Amino acid sequence: MGLPKLTSNQSPMRAVDELVTLTDDINLQRIDEAAAVGRPANVGITHAEREFDALAEEQKAAWPAEAEATARPARITASRVTSTAQAADHLVRERESELATARDARNHALSTLTPFVRRPAHDNVRYLAGWAVLGLGDTVGVWGAAISLGEIPQLALGQALATGFAAVTAGMVGGEIRTLALAASRRRDPDELTDDERRYRRLFEGAKSEIPMLKIASGAAGMIVALVAGSIFALRAATEGALAGLVFGGLAAATILASFISSYMHADEVADLLAHYERRFVRAARDHRKAGQAKPLQVRAASTAEADSIEREYGHRALAAAHKVEACKRRMLRRNPQVVGHGEASQPIATVTGLRSDKEEAA
Repeated sequence: MGLPKLTSNQSPMRAVDELVTLTDDINLQRIDEAAAVGRPANVGITHAEREFDALAEEQKAAWPAEAEATARPARITASRVTSTAQAADHLVRERESELATARDARNHALSTLTPFVRRPAHDNVRYLAGWAVLGLGDTVGVWGAAISLGEIPQLALGQALATGFAAVTAGMVGGEIRTLALAASRRRDPDELTDDERRYRRLFEGAKSEIPMLKIASGAAGMIVALVAGSIFALRAATEGALAGLVFGGLAAATILASFISSYMHADEVADLLAHYERRFVRAARDHRKAGQAKPLQVRAASTAEADSIEREYGHRALAAAHKVEACKRRMLRRNPQVVGHGEASQPIATVTGLRSDKEEAA
């Protein structure tokens, strides 16, 4: 018995169209009286029906086999990167743990310490720009004076940059003074701290032990102011006169004092700590994202998804093919009513003849 071959490129819509074509060939003959004959009691399951059942089972086995063959290259590709993908998985889990820790630490710090922040939200831009401009001002003053004395410009530039950096560095002492002042304002008795605040106990203990070192740093900064201003005064006075030396020396001292004020306004230990937690979180998120983009993970995921999709597709095709074979069996029975009747008997065959019904025999 020849059946149409079911191919993998046959779409469900095309199968429906073929069924419509088959339906068009069905003719209902006009008769004087409607009558139907049930399946004869002495006819069980015919060989033709068993043949169709076997063909349906064949479809159920053939399509998964074809799916296995089609998905094999993707499965092999996934297996080739299994070991490296497992190592990448381990790294991703580690990075995920680090990310969770960094996120929890950042969120806890933000919720606990935000009320103690005194620095404006976008003060970093102002501080860095001011630091660069003030350093450049002292650099230019020293550079011009050195060139006026006949120094080689390239050598004079190196000395001028060092002097400008020394000047703005001396002004950073103002930040330490502000830090100690804020620490003193936050100082609380340890017993008064909440459970969350005890995690940052150092911020609430004050900083009296750092005062001696601050005095030394302040003294060193004062010496830098005197040395830079005096040096520029001497250079300018030697080349352009005492008045020019006084002007440029005063400007150098003013630059250092401006750096001091800028550092004082910017200093905030709590804001620095929150910025540290934020950078830690951003770095952990970047590392986690990078670990998750490892090529072995992508190859394994893509290959596995491709193989699974192929197997699901062929599973659906196998079911559709089995149903189509079943429909062909029903069609064969319909076209041979002289042998098997027009349909199942209204009563089980066993009640009439004592024989088993075809469904019982099939079971």
